[in-house]
Amino acid sequence: MDPVERFLQEHFDLPPKNPSEEAQRRWRSAVGTIVKNRRRRFRMVPDLDRRQKDEETRRSIQEKIRVALYVQKAAIIFSDGAIKKEYKLTEDIMNAGFSINPDELASITSKHDMKAFKMHGGVDGISKKIRSTFDRGISTNDLDKRQMIYGENRYTEKPARSFWSFVWDALQDMTLIILMVPADGLFIHGYSLLLDESSLSGESDPVYISEDKPFILAGTKVQDGSAKMLVTAVAVTIIVVAVPEGLPLAVTLSLAFAMKQLMKDKALVRHLSACETMGSAGTICTDKTGTLTTNHMVVDKIWISEVSKSLSGNNSLDDLNSAIPSTTLNMLLQGIFENTSAEVVKDKDGKQTVLGTPTERAILEFGLMLEGHDTEDRTCTKVKVEPFNSVKKKMAVLVSLPNGTSRWFSKGASEIILQMCDMMVDGNGNSVPLSEDQRKNILDTINSFACDALRTLCLAYKEVNDIDNDAESPTSGFTLICIFGIKDPVRPGVKDAVKACISAGIIVRMVTGDNINTAKAIAKECGILTDDGIAIEGPEFRNKSPDEMRHLIPKIQVMARSLPLDKHTLVTNLRGMFCEVVAVTGDGTNDAPALHESDIGLAMGIAGTEVAKESADVIVLDDNFTTIINVARWGRAVYLNIQKFVQFQLTVNIVALVINFVSACITGSAPLTAVQLLWVNMIMDTLGALALATEPPNDDMMKRPPVGRGESFITKIMWRNIIGQSLYQLVVLGALMFGGERLLNIKGADSKTVINTLIFNSFVFCQVFNEINSREMQKINVFHGMFSNWIFLGIIAVTVAFQVVIIEFLGTFASTVPLDWQLWLVSIGLGSISLIVGAILKCIPVESGGTSASPNGYAPLPSGPDNI
Repeated sequence: MDPVERFLQEHFDLPPKNPSEEAQRRWRSAVGTIVKNRRRRFRMVPDLDRRQKDEETRRSIQEKIRVALYVQKAAIIFSDGAIKKEYKLTEDIMNAGFSINPDELASITSKHDMKAFKMHGGVDGISKKIRSTFDRGISTNDLDKRQMIYGENRYTEKPARSFWSFVWDALQDMTLIILMVPADGLFIHGYSLLLDESSLSGESDPVYISEDKPFILAGTKVQDGSAKMLVTAVAVTIIVVAVPEGLPLAVTLSLAFAMKQLMKDKALVRHLSACETMGSAGTICTDKTGTLTTNHMVVDKIWISEVSKSLSGNNSLDDLNSAIPSTTLNMLLQGIFENTSAEVVKDKDGKQTVLGTPTERAILEFGLMLEGHDTEDRTCTKVKVEPFNSVKKKMAVLVSLPNGTSRWFSKGASEIILQMCDMMVDGNGNSVPLSEDQRKNILDTINSFACDALRTLCLAYKEVNDIDNDAESPTSGFTLICIFGIKDPVRPGVKDAVKACISAGIIVRMVTGDNINTAKAIAKECGILTDDGIAIEGPEFRNKSPDEMRHLIPKIQVMARSLPLDKHTLVTNLRGMFCEVVAVTGDGTNDAPALHESDIGLAMGIAGTEVAKESADVIVLDDNFTTIINVARWGRAVYLNIQKFVQFQLTVNIVALVINFVSACITGSAPLTAVQLLWVNMIMDTLGALALATEPPNDDMMKRPPVGRGESFITKIMWRNIIGQSLYQLVVLGALMFGGERLLNIKGADSKTVINTLIFNSFVFCQVFNEINSREMQKINVFHGMFSNWIFLGIIAVTVAFQVVIIEFLGTFASTVPLDWQLWLVSIGLGSISLIVGAILKCIPVESGGTSASPNGYAPLPSGPDNI
């Protein structure tokens, strides 16, 4: 804009007279044809076209909102008319003496139905209609009728799965599907039978089977129709032996056994696979309150009569009683029992229980324990009570004593109460002035209590003559009686459990909402916080960048003042950045995301909410950290038992297949018949799974690294044992097969059958003793704990007993002949040598290699003769 135009605009420009939009359009249309530069000419006037479009858009939106509001209003009216139903009083309700339908009662609360609420007379009216009073509640005489009509106050339990549903799930296993009727056969009769033979012939077109073309081959699929088939050949004995169909059984048995045993150890496993996964856990993120601690505050220390006393010993109360005068003790008990918001009640069993806040309960319980040491009458009357105030941080009570005097008791935060005191009770029970040195000593005591993670409170009193019911409690002139040091003590066994975790390569991290000083003190007491670890607060943690978290998280051992989101972030990063298998404990509804995100969610059974339990894999019934360690022990036992079973099964597989194939190729016949192979398969799969998959965890279970660390090392050990045992058995059975008659001087017409029976018997006893060998993959002493495992001993006994029956009495069925006692000794002796072979194999060192240790530096157990 040039200076002249700007001057004219500033001094001569007049405001428009607000012409209508229609007038503006007519004027613009009239001059539009003669204006050369329309854009410059009309640059200072509104864009009428854009204004019109904006107005149309506004009207369209306004119309949509109006229609939506009408639809909503109509829907509300319709729902009120359609859904609202008339609740009638049934005969059962009226006969029971109630005057409101249970569905209507529930609807009033859930729908916030003020109309129905007022119609029934509000709280007073509803209380009368359900026959309840505000002071006494309901009567227990008609409890059965109430439960029948209004229901029980408990969650509806999910129906248990039937046995056949588990059977159906088991039948879906691919191994079992491969093994199910595979056979060749001939068509007998049927109709429209179409087979898909593409897996055999490569032709995609279905083949029509009839009497003219009756041949049915194993491996084909029925596409349509039905028929009966005459089985002519079964591809099954070798498949049964070769395919490890017992592995799923071993896994299920091991998990189920662990699940049952964990129930005895106060751990309810909701998901079967959680047992195995817990064995791989490398990190446990645990709460503090209720898990590491008892969630029950107690008075741990007390300062009174100028001395500080610990109350953790067995005779601590007797020591306290002897250290303070009786007048001081009486004053202390009077202050505890009169100035408290807690109360003592009795349950249905007559057991005394204290109700109130954790702090009030701790002090009152301390007073009840101390009460037995004092017999003086403390009868007095409460005149005025000032409840605890979070602003004043104290509570007070005015009592009238039997001698006619009155006394204020005040209890609260140490710094507040101490400022109100100018006197103190000394060691002789006398009230003396509080000097500056004494005040400093008391402050030092308070700080020392706080450094030990104790919550400190002071108790003081003041004698008064005049009672003013309207006046508040005094703020000065008090006499200090004592200082309480209160804590939530660590659960017994937690320190040992944390130590076991560390030795097992499991990092325990405390995640709590408590303040950092308390968290650090408890963590040090438990052994969680070490010199090279750090404690951090939630706000600081959540403000870190991903790169900062990557360097920070491995060092974090304590996170205080944390929110559920902080726990979720920690778990996510541990799993994502560091590929850790993470177990998380939680009890609140807001812990559900972290429980769900973790590999193993552990909900507290006592303090946990239903939402937390539903999100968890395992419910810790006693809220105890030691129980979590038991879950880890059993998880590792499950994994190790499966490894033992695989070692045992692969040895049987290799030997059985090689012996039969080699013999068939050389002599044209196999020494092990179909029935014998099926019996071996039963030993290998069913009985072997029962024996090895139910081994309890041994003492060294928590001395190993978590499952998944050092796996190449464990695999090498397993294959060392498999190859060694297989070679020994192949050499022995091969010698019997090709030179048994000459070596053992067996002659006669049935010498071949005797040798085959001896091979079969020796093979079975090799597996019996190898089953004992498989109890330990690294240690030489395979008998440790065997005689206390009744399941294992029973399986061995049953196997031997059935083997005797098969050899001696089922000759026709099993293609065997009875053996004399010398050949029985040969069979048992050859089998028992596998124990010696196993011991020799375990003395052969196995290189762990550079890949067996985990990135965190955990090394596997060494292998060799030292592991006895």
